[in-house]
Amino acid sequence: MGYKQHPIDPNRKPDSPLAKCAMWTGNNTYPRQTNKRPDQFTIIPHCIAGNPTAEAQAAAFQNPNRGASAHYIIDSWGTIVQGVPEDCRAWTTGGDLNVNGLTGAQMDHESITFEIGNISREPLWAMSAEAINSMTFLMVDICKRHGIPCVKWKADKFLAGHPEEQNIAAHRWFARKSCPGDFLYNNMPAVAEVVNMYLASDTVPVPVPTPDSTGYFVNGLDYSPVFDPKTYAESRPDVAASPYYGSSDEMLWKHFLDFGMKEFFEEVGLANSKTSEEFCVQIYKNRYPDLVDAFGDDFFEYYRHYVMFGKAEGRSAV
Repeated sequence: MGYKQHPIDPNRKPDSPLAKCAMWTGNNTYPRQTNKRPDQFTIIPHCIAGNPTAEAQAAAFQNPNRGASAHYIIDSWGTIVQGVPEDCRAWTTGGDLNVNGLTGAQMDHESITFEIGNISREPLWAMSAEAINSMTFLMVDICKRHGIPCVKWKADKFLAGHPEEQNIAAHRWFARKSCPGDFLYNNMPAVAEVVNMYLASDTVPVPVPTPDSTGYFVNGLDYSPVFDPKTYAESRPDVAASPYYGSSDEMLWKHFLDFGMKEFFEEVGLANSKTSEEFCVQIYKNRYPDLVDAFGDDFFEYYRHYVMFGKAEGRSAV
């Protein structure tokens, strides 16, 4: 296939402390053929178009006949496995298209690539909250280690290769496929915003949320300041009494995501909109006219604002 494998010391440790382990593959190129420094690298997330464990996908990439690999594999449980060292080019972004003469293979020489598992089929190729959370924190980790001050996403393929303007890219620009899927492609602005929020703060830790985490993570944001199941159940007795949503704390959280942040409580005949001990969306909305000017009646944005900015700014919602 024209590939030349580069062997890796099997005892080499992962570059990212967020990786569960390294399962190195010879399917890589060293040295990278680029003049760009690591702080000028682009991040390219791909969809696996399937739902294997990270270990299973990494094992598949270890097959020399596969002719493919990725720096990191993230599965739907949020597990991260590294397959190619960051100082090598991974064989991830192929295709027969180019952008201003730049092919996907050339783009790989100046990029760090992810392969991420999917929980639905095309065209969305949706990804789990756990996968998106891990991807978000991995992006933060990579940027901090390489001195990338922020991530930039404009959904403009003609900016590929120009990291000063856009340093996230999409496989679909170089190949006749939908990768990374409409779900992640359309969600990328929110992911980039959260990554940059963490990069702007030296005090924010970079954990990898897991299914056993105490926090309630969405797109890398911990929503536990605005949600706890006990308070939510007390505020929404109709939900707590539901045999479906009221069956467990996990299902109350699901209802909060599916409906709770989008409903104004008075519209469903409830006076109490307190969803945690420190957050009531009605109070938050009524207390801050600047937020009303920005968000109007889009209640989800009040929850999101408090988690991202309001709590740190010292705003209160009770």
